[in-house]
Amino acid sequence: MKYKPLFYLASPFTHKLAKVRKERINLVTTVTVKFVQNLIHVFSPISYNGNWERRDLPGTWTFWEEFDINYLKRCDGLIVLMLDGWDKSVGVAAEIEYAKKRKMPICYVTYDTIKNGDVSKVQEMETKILEQRKPR
Repeated sequence: MKYKPLFYLASPFTHKLAKVRKERINLVTTVTVKFVQNLIHVFSPISYNGNWERRDLPGTWTFWEEFDINYLKRCDGLIVLMLDGWDKSVGVAAEIEYAKKRKMPICYVTYDTIKNGDVSKVQEMETKILEQRKPR
C-alpha cells in the first residue's frame, strides 16, 4: 500500500451553549465526511470525540489537550477549519502553535468551501508532503 498523508482537523468546540457545541460537531462532521469522500485521510477529534461529552467527559481543552496533541504529533499536516470562534479557541491556537514549532504544513479552510466540494487546498498540501517524502 502506498503512503497516504494523515491530517489533523482543528476546529473550535468549547462553548457555554450546548446548542453551539452540537452545531460545531455537525459542521465539523460534514467537513470530515467531504474529506473522506475525496480520499483525504483526516483525524477529526471533534467528529470522533464530540459526543463523548454526553458520557460525562468534559468538553474542555484542559481535559483533551494531551489526547489531541498525541494525535496531532502522528499527523503529517494540520487543517484548520475556520468556524466562528476558531481564532479565539484556546485549543485551536495550541494546535497551530504545536504544528508551527514542528514545521508541519498548515492549511486554513472555510466550511462553505469544503461543503461545496472544493478540497483543492488540502490536496495541494498532500501533494507537497508526498513530494518531500520522495527519495532524492
